[in-house]
Amino acid sequence: MAYKVIILYQLYMPSYFLGTFTEYPYLILVLFVVFFLISLALVNSLEQFINNNAYSQAKAIANNALIIFEREIARIESIPQNVTDMQGELNYKNIPDLPIRILRSYKTLIGSSVHYDLKNPEVADFIHINAYRTADEKIHFTQPDPCCNYCHPDSAKIIKSAPNNGYWIYSEVNHCKTIALCHLIHNSQHQPCGILKVDFPLKNLNALIGSYKLFRSGNLFVVDREGNYIAHPAPSPSGKQNLISHLTGPKASFIHRSISRGETCATTVELDKQKHYLYYTPFSPMDWQIGIICPYNEILYSSGKLYFMLFLSMGLGLLCLFIGIVNIVKRLSSPLLELAYSTRRVAEGQFDIVLPIPKSCKEIYDLYDSFHYLQQNLVNYIERLKITTAEKEQYNSEMRLARRIQQRFLPRPILLPPNIELAADLRQCREVGGDFYEYFQLGNQLYFAIGDVAGKGTPAALYMASISKLFRYIASNNTSTAQICNLINKHMCDDADDDIYTTIFIGIIDINTGIMTFTNAGHPYPLIIHHNGQTSFLNKYPDVPIGVLEEHEFSEHIYTFNKNTTLLFYTDGITDTENQSGQFYGQDKMIRCVEAQTVKTPAFIIQALLEDIHSHIGQGNQSDDLTLLAIKYKGIPGSK
Repeated sequence: MAYKVIILYQLYMPSYFLGTFTEYPYLILVLFVVFFLISLALVNSLEQFINNNAYSQAKAIANNALIIFEREIARIESIPQNVTDMQGELNYKNIPDLPIRILRSYKTLIGSSVHYDLKNPEVADFIHINAYRTADEKIHFTQPDPCCNYCHPDSAKIIKSAPNNGYWIYSEVNHCKTIALCHLIHNSQHQPCGILKVDFPLKNLNALIGSYKLFRSGNLFVVDREGNYIAHPAPSPSGKQNLISHLTGPKASFIHRSISRGETCATTVELDKQKHYLYYTPFSPMDWQIGIICPYNEILYSSGKLYFMLFLSMGLGLLCLFIGIVNIVKRLSSPLLELAYSTRRVAEGQFDIVLPIPKSCKEIYDLYDSFHYLQQNLVNYIERLKITTAEKEQYNSEMRLARRIQQRFLPRPILLPPNIELAADLRQCREVGGDFYEYFQLGNQLYFAIGDVAGKGTPAALYMASISKLFRYIASNNTSTAQICNLINKHMCDDADDDIYTTIFIGIIDINTGIMTFTNAGHPYPLIIHHNGQTSFLNKYPDVPIGVLEEHEFSEHIYTFNKNTTLLFYTDGITDTENQSGQFYGQDKMIRCVEAQTVKTPAFIIQALLEDIHSHIGQGNQSDDLTLLAIKYKGIPGSK
């Protein structure tokens, strides 16, 4: 057993630890897969972080722009109140100078105008005075001239319906687009009598939002509720004046609806077949949307260094991990490889080899200690095995000798008269067995016996030898089969302390008359093979086996042979033979085999039966001794 353990170890352990060095590619592959999965998770996390960061920056920029826009709008909306405080009550004298005063006070404005009739606004005989600033910062204005319907075809109705806090309109001054605040002017009777308009150039909005950048080229823009550009750093992005028409892809209609509802949104869109990040939020005072649009690759590019440092750190970490694993594996496997090499030498028969003592860790030392103990036990086991093998070889030699001796107990073929024929065979399942047969001729009497000692092996063989020789000795001085059985039974009962019994059939045939006297001491019934090939059993007069009842008196009986009749004697090993399926050979198969033979000589019948039995056993093993004895009586000498 220990030797098998060594062989298993030397077959398995070296291949395992040597495989560690040859499977570095698999380790690298595993590390690469781990690196890939971690990278994928980090990339997703980073992308989400980048999107959140872009959203936060865009929101902050848009909110800052909203604050500045609201501040600028509030400053412009405060101009009428400031003018009123500065001018006091408006009259014909101070109104003509009002536009130029406003432009001089507010440098960000490009134009200012008044549209009024202080005396009778119902007549709609309005005077229009306009002042505007040119590119060289000079201010020009027109003289008071009648100008009907300058602002609207029905100026009087506009004045009446205008809100007191003013309203905003789109306008144009000196070919420059503006947004204008229109505010009511009241006369001394506190009646609305005109409109004061101040113009803020949209190009100033472009300059204002142009100072805001998201990453490298992300721009701030202003659109109305239809998506038309109010302000954009580029005069006409991609030649289009509408944000919605500037977009491509399925999200364009969604963006249009969202802007028209004045919603806040952050998403990605396709612009000029390129992915962009878009954020917008409403600017309530003007029904505008202030937004930021930026190429998406710039957002990712801004984190390129972060990606690089991250992957570099991970790569270096995995490299260090790989080197560390390799070193650990080498430190652990090196003493194990040495130990495996030594155990292979032990398995090859070098039992005196010194196992290397490992110094790396306690577990490997425990393994060494176990194999050292195994080596010592293996040496002792081999020594004991040598002794056992020698003893077994001696035993086998003795058993072979016992087999040859037992074969010598069996009778040799004898020369019989021509009117009687005899054949016998014994096939043992072990070296020695308990089956036997015996026969000899005294005058015109043929003595024979066939028996089976209970049990197998050496004890049965010794009893077999004893009974066989005892039968020959007793039968030589007695002509009664019953008396022969009585003497054998008494002798065996005197010496039998092991409860061993024997079944035996003893017969004496008068060769001249064909009359057989017999005693059946518990033996299977003989098979009678008649001259016509039919069979039957001599199933009369059974008696108890030898060695069972010491005081038992056996009886003898007579059977007369008919001409060409054969008696077949056998032991129970014939009928009790099993195949691999557990099926017995049985008496029926024995009868069919005998009746199927065309040649009815004793030797031929015995040979046919043995072949049929071995065919029944197949690949299985013979489980009991097989013994057959056949006697054919051909008739009274001289009779026809």
